[in-house]
Amino acid sequence: MASEITHELAGLRLDKLLTSQLPQMSRAKVQSLIKDGNVIVNGSPETRPRYCVKQGDRVGYQLPPPVPIEAQPEDIPLEVLYEDEHLLVINKQAHLVVHPAAGNQTGTLVNAILYHCQLPAMRFTAGKQGPISLTGGANAAQPDADVTDANYDDDSVSFGEVLDEVSRSGPAHVIRPGIVHRLDKGTSGVMVVAKDDYAHAGLCDQFASRTVQRAYVSVTCRVPEPRSGRIEASIGRHPVHRKRMAVVPVGSGGRHARHAASKYLVREELAGGGAALVEWRLETGRTHQIRVHAQHIKHPLFGDETY
Repeated sequence: MASEITHELAGLRLDKLLTSQLPQMSRAKVQSLIKDGNVIVNGSPETRPRYCVKQGDRVGYQLPPPVPIEAQPEDIPLEVLYEDEHLLVINKQAHLVVHPAAGNQTGTLVNAILYHCQLPAMRFTAGKQGPISLTGGANAAQPDADVTDANYDDDSVSFGEVLDEVSRSGPAHVIRPGIVHRLDKGTSGVMVVAKDDYAHAGLCDQFASRTVQRAYVSVTCRVPEPRSGRIEASIGRHPVHRKRMAVVPVGSGGRHARHAASKYLVREELAGGGAALVEWRLETGRTHQIRVHAQHIKHPLFGDETY
């Protein structure tokens, strides 16, 4: 479906225009989309990212189908906190990506779970599908979620970046690992995996209704003042650094910003006030929410090379 360019948008480069419309995609990916002929201007493919749109132009695009990814079982150590026939609870180590993605298909939590649960290799595509468990079928559609670049996990709950239904050779139909929430690649912490439809549906309902109590602990640079508080600041894609998120005011160029709110409490002062141990409780689950809000109040997380 094509949209007509207004007076306010006239003169923008095509790649810049689409980058503002597709906050989940980097500018480099948008440029590739254009060069591959997936952007239509006035009924014809426009392959020049530098093309400047004019008032009255009709611009549309189509996203290419996702490339199937195969996840192989891998013998990656897991710290199992609890396990029964319905649930698996693990303590995810830092620097472990949750889901495989293009260019990052090995060494993920999904690979480790496949091995742990003695499941075969699985082919899947990433997308927003209904929740699926280890041994069942698709259920009801999931709530909206943030969309992130392939190698960036959320440091809070995300219900959309889960794996689609998958199939394998042989008589049985196997479904992807039932991961119902996510942690950032560099974040360690407890994660719950459902082994069947009943557990998966119940966990998804609890996360969606926010009856699950989650706390995060971080070390910040310096000590936040006041020592407890609530940060309410909308989060969207950084306007320049496309692999980062930022506080983006809604209505002032932040059309894609989403409401975000975090509560924090300083639990301990460290290094003579040079750092602090801070507990976070989130009211929303936006991409990199803790990291962005900590940076927003001028107390970024210690050792965070991105923010």
